[in-house]
Amino acid sequence: MSTASPFVTAEKAFDQSIQIAYPVFNRQPIRMVLKTNEKPKMSKPVTTDLLYPLLKLGLTFTQLSPLTERLLDWFTTLDWIPLSRERAVWIREQNALTCLARRGDAPFVPFLNGNPPCICWEAFSTGSIQTGSIDKIHCWGCLGSKSAVILALPILAEEGAQGVISLGLREPLPCSDACTTSFFSELIPLLADVITAVRQREQMLADVMRYRTLLDTISDAMVHIDSDGTILSINAAAADMFGYESDELIGQPVTLLMADPYRSCHDDFLRNYLNTGVRHVIGSSRELNGAQRKDGTVFPVQLRVAEIPIHGKRAFMALIQDLTERKEVERELREARDQAIASNRIKSEFLANMSHEIRTPMTGVIGMTEILLESGLTDLQRDYALTIQQSAASLLTILNDILDFSKIEAGKLHIDRVRFNLMTVLEDVVDLFSEMARTRQIEIGLLMDSHITLEVEGDPVRLRQILTNLVGNAVKFTEKGDVLIRVTIEAETAETQKLRFSVSDTGVGIAPEHQRLLFQSFTQVNGAANRKHGGTGLGLAISKKLVELMGGEIGMESTLGVGSTFWFSIPLQKRPDAFGWEADIHEEENIPQSTRCLIVDANATSRKILDHYLTNWNIPHQAAADATSALDMLRDAALAGTPFNLVLLDLAMPQTDGLMLAERIQRNDRFGRPKMILLSSLGGHVDPYALRDAGLDGFLTKPVRQSKLFDTMMTVLRGKGQKVSTCLDSYLLRKSPTPQQPLQSEAAARYRVLLVEDNPVNQKTAYILLKKFGYDVDLAENGRQAVAKVMENLYDIVFMDIQMPEMDGLEAVRRIRHLERDICHTTIVAMTAHAMAGDREKCLEAGMDDYLSKPIDREALAAVLQKWLYAKQPIEQPPPL
Repeated sequence: MSTASPFVTAEKAFDQSIQIAYPVFNRQPIRMVLKTNEKPKMSKPVTTDLLYPLLKLGLTFTQLSPLTERLLDWFTTLDWIPLSRERAVWIREQNALTCLARRGDAPFVPFLNGNPPCICWEAFSTGSIQTGSIDKIHCWGCLGSKSAVILALPILAEEGAQGVISLGLREPLPCSDACTTSFFSELIPLLADVITAVRQREQMLADVMRYRTLLDTISDAMVHIDSDGTILSINAAAADMFGYESDELIGQPVTLLMADPYRSCHDDFLRNYLNTGVRHVIGSSRELNGAQRKDGTVFPVQLRVAEIPIHGKRAFMALIQDLTERKEVERELREARDQAIASNRIKSEFLANMSHEIRTPMTGVIGMTEILLESGLTDLQRDYALTIQQSAASLLTILNDILDFSKIEAGKLHIDRVRFNLMTVLEDVVDLFSEMARTRQIEIGLLMDSHITLEVEGDPVRLRQILTNLVGNAVKFTEKGDVLIRVTIEAETAETQKLRFSVSDTGVGIAPEHQRLLFQSFTQVNGAANRKHGGTGLGLAISKKLVELMGGEIGMESTLGVGSTFWFSIPLQKRPDAFGWEADIHEEENIPQSTRCLIVDANATSRKILDHYLTNWNIPHQAAADATSALDMLRDAALAGTPFNLVLLDLAMPQTDGLMLAERIQRNDRFGRPKMILLSSLGGHVDPYALRDAGLDGFLTKPVRQSKLFDTMMTVLRGKGQKVSTCLDSYLLRKSPTPQQPLQSEAAARYRVLLVEDNPVNQKTAYILLKKFGYDVDLAENGRQAVAKVMENLYDIVFMDIQMPEMDGLEAVRRIRHLERDICHTTIVAMTAHAMAGDREKCLEAGMDDYLSKPIDREALAAVLQKWLYAKQPIEQPPPL
């Protein structure tokens, strides 16, 4: 196929696209300098008709060199000028004159620059006609010496002299003659006009050819059209792309290159744009599957159109890129992707089905093993059964990971949106790993921004799963130090809050080259460590998928040998009206105003967490990292008249531990006998008598829930053990010298209990505990059912959950109290995991009689039952109908 330029000749292209007007000068008389005393003679009158052939030359030529050759020949037609054979044309090039044409036998002089000076250079530099006899003027031979007289005519344009024409004469010219003067007054500006026009035309033609060369090197097609949609020019790539010869397209409508429906719409779109300026393609880039080759083949293109006016006329340039190969590659990639997705889906569905089939019998194995463990086994048999139970639980965890991953890959895992308490989820996760952290002798803590709305809407199950994966890894790979969970507000509106959850540890860290492997399926960064601790390598991959499904993002930072921080951010809807928990404003219920607390803990993370809690509760406090600093602070505070009345001590401190420090504080009366609560990460492995002998008022196991810490502090400070029935895992050492015991089963069977709990696991746990105590237990799943059952039956005590569907616990107890009026009063105990100041008071204000924090354990439940049922006769139940 030919790719020749559509411009047949340079002159043709020039005539089609370029128009040049000759400039019109103010015709001023030309000064003629005669350097001779001879009287000139003229043999023929001069007329301006002789100048018209010169004008025709200016319209004919496009290059200066052939023009100047013809100019010299034109002068021979002026037979009234006595020309000799020598003549030449010099044109200005920068600061010199270049000879473009010459006649005669004189030696060739290519340049004139005024050195040495001559009559020709003088005509150029002064802008006046110079003439004179060769023997009378200074001339160094630029025309030779065969001419008797030299006539030097400057080419004088508006912007100055552009050159000079030197003519050799046989005799002087009659310069004083009026006809001669008039002729040269017309000739000199016309010469300048003709030469300037041709020079501009030559430059423009060179520019056009350079532009044409550039266009022909561009790989994309370029089509130049006028406002009627007619093709003015195309480049070689366009001819190649559409399969035409260049001459076949010039002058044709551009719709020849289009297929329907674009062909039929093009002219209307173009007219509409020219009339209104409304654009469809012009000024933008679009993909169109509507370009058509000469053989009728339709192919996709990327089209860009820009308006490029030329000489006041509207015209357009289209840049066209053939997308055939790219579209073919995209099609192949789509097919490969679809095949991969289909293959993954089949694989994931198979894994999901197989995992489910294996998981079902494994659940039976675990359940029957638990029953077996309660069947009176020998020590050896019990050891075998425990091994089975632990192995089955590990296998079930692995299968659950595979099942979750398979569901995610198969697109069958959905995120729920339910109301839940954020603090409950976080503290449940901390509790889950607290025993493991104590075993490894590391600290685990929770730090939450006090401005976070705790009642939210989202998926608590999946949030707990993500946190469990991250915290489990942190505890697993931390040999010493601590693990800290932090929750902060990343962004917030009136309806939502985007929270950032981070889990930081002081473990081994992860090398930069291994970090890229994280969050990939079936990948373990440290194979040896994972063989030691176990794991599928799916935890982080599942967490990443879950976070993305919840509309968030996940990441990590790690320094080898220092530790790691894994974080994720997710949006959660605020639901502050769920229970209306607010700080209590009743003065008698508030924290004692004189409370000043001293924190003594060697672990910086633990100090930070306790500082955070006390700050949120508006309790003035200070913190010490060791016993010596604590004693100094106690002494200084006492001397200043502002002694501390509460001390929170950590048990595991170097040199002087918490017990030893408590003894020293107890023996020193100057410290003001502050209340003391010991915090320990060693669990319950502390002698209660040693605690009492050290003068401690309370004991809490780390990590401590906010609600447990707050209730214990308030009970200790107020000295009213009966005000709060229990502080869960704490010993109120001076208020409860002997642990509470439940009623005997025979006596308990006479009492009827209503358990109101919507969560099946929590319901089952509390139900089993109550039944083991021997009580007659009824169940309700929400507040509405609870109100109905209380009105239909007589209960000795009701345990009421707070957060439930349909009707929450607070509203249920209000309705029960309203219906009971003064006729009767059913004992109702709140069960909640809320940990903010005033939560307990809100329950009591709504009509509750007591308050239990979750999770409910055996001792806490026994204490409440002992308190409310020990001295109470069972309600006599009406006979059955």
